[in-house]
This record gives sequence, C-alpha cells and structure tokens, in this order.
Amino acid sequence: MTNGDRLTGKIVKKDGDFVILQTESAGTVKIKWSAVAEIITDAPLMLTLDDGKIVQGRIETEEDKVKIEIEEAENLIVEKKAIKTVRTSEDQIKYEAEQRRIEESKLTDFWSGTVDVGFSMTSGNANTRTFTTGLRGVRETAKNKFTVYANALKVKDTSNNNRRTTAQSIWTGARYDVDINRKWFAFGFGKSKKKIGK
Repeated sequence: MTNGDRLTGKIVKKDGDFVILQTESAGTVKIKWSAVAEIITDAPLMLTLDDGKIVQGRIETEEDKVKIEIEEAENLIVEKKAIKTVRTSEDQIKYEAEQRRIEESKLTDFWSGTVDVGFSMTSGNANTRTFTTGLRGVRETAKNKFTVYANALKVKDTSNNNRRTTAQSIWTGARYDVDINRKWFAFGFGKSKKKIGK
C-alpha cells in the first residue's frame, strides 16, 4: 500500500476505483486502487485495459507501471491507470456470458415486477368499501431501464342499503431511462388517468 502496509491474499477482482482482496486474516478487503503501491501475483489474471483489450497473465507493478507476464518470453507493460478491470478467469467467463446474454436479449427478457392488492371498509354514518390494486414492472440492464405501472381504485358506498360506486379510476404510466455516458443520462415518461363513471 502507499502507506507502507502489506496484505497477502487472493485478488477477487478490480472494477472501477476499487480492488477486492480475499485474505485469511482480515476476510474480504476493499481497497482503493489509487492506494495500491505494489502488486505481485502468483496466478494469472484477466485484465481489461482502457482501450478494450483483454490480456491474461501474472502481474507485477513497477512504480506507476504494471508488467503483465503473458508468456515466459513476452511481457506487456502498461500504465497502472490504464487497467480498467481485473478478474479471475472464471469470473471473466461469467462476465462475458452475461454480456452476451444482455446483447442478445429481447424486450421480454430481464423483467421483474410487483403486484399490490388492498381492501378497506368503514362503517358508521357512511358505509364504504374501497378496493385498490397496483401493478409495476421493471426491465433493467446496465445501460437502460424501462418501467411500467398501473393502479386502479374503486370505492363503493353501501349506506341505507343503496349500493353505488362513488369513485372508480385507473392510472397507467411508463418511463424510460438510458445512460448516454458516465456523466449524462436521459429519460422520458408518459402517464394517463381514466375516471370511470362517477
């Protein structure tokens, strides 16, 4: 570390500004990448560089440089800041499979949702029965998010043995969020309300 501390363990991954290390004595440790002064690995790792290139090899740091031992007679030296991610080969395979699944996904994939149903009743000067229901669906990926919802309300008055609907409405809406880059995103939404009867 830049403060002189040393840690021994297994590099789980480096993603973004942090590297995660699995140690025997301290468990899982999350460390700022900028606070790492030196790394030496015994096992090869998968590294993604900022230009998108993926290389595999043992790594060893030399000041602000990282030496990647691809083969016994071939080394690649890159800037420390040029390393975007570090993963084990197993995690890299899982990551690439997930990325393919996202790229080849259909509009019907990645949906999750909730259904809420409510009922209440009051008695006294006025006897009412209120029924509510709500539906919400979300399709979220790493780059965009699509949300749809629908809510319904129905209120009945049963006072004086006279059943009548005093309120009945349906709300629907949708929203779409998309990441343009790391700093900018855009969204659009629409909604409607329909009143049925009185």
